[in-house]
Amino acid sequence: MHEREYDSDIPANDDDYIAGAEAVRHHRQDVEQRMEKNHLWGESMSEDGEHTIVTLREQSSDPNTSTGKMYVYTKDVDGTTELFCKDEDGNVKQLTSTGWLTIDSKMVNTSTGHAMIGDLLIQWGEYSDTIAASSSVNVSFPVSFSDTNYQLSGTPKGTDYAYAFYWTTGQRHITISKASTDYFTLTNLYSMSSFAVNFYWMAIGN
Repeated sequence: MHEREYDSDIPANDDDYIAGAEAVRHHRQDVEQRMEKNHLWGESMSEDGEHTIVTLREQSSDPNTSTGKMYVYTKDVDGTTELFCKDEDGNVKQLTSTGWLTIDSKMVNTSTGHAMIGDLLIQWGEYSDTIAASSSVNVSFPVSFSDTNYQLSGTPKGTDYAYAFYWTTGQRHITISKASTDYFTLTNLYSMSSFAVNFYWMAIGN
């Protein structure tokens, strides 16, 4: 609670000049009391004015947009104050929902993407190519995992038979295996011919 209502009209032109010093002190105190809220004040010349927290009052509607600017604000959603952002193109994204961060994902292209849920990284994709006999190929992840303790699975498309990290069509065998934090490896174990591979993959880790 501030000591006084802020009044930019004080002192008036016809006020007694003797009271001017007190009016100036009150003005400085009023500004300080308001700036101390959510800001460092009186700490140091290099840090004063920095935010300590950010308090966002609910808005009744999304803000108007302006080129080169991003807007972060709050609105009411079913009786709960939620955090939103809006970009210069007018795209609105709700960032929180009933105490949770909303899940977001990114498509790298039409067949590959990744998503973060808390500290959990989920990546997925589609691979279509021919692997030469007794050869291996590396398939890159959209982003790197922090370690190789991720879970990896592949599911062939079409009529190919799939089971866990291994599938076979006739006498042809393909394995899918973890190789590094940046990619996994597909290996054609059949030595007699190449193998046209067409499958979905998913990896989950940190």
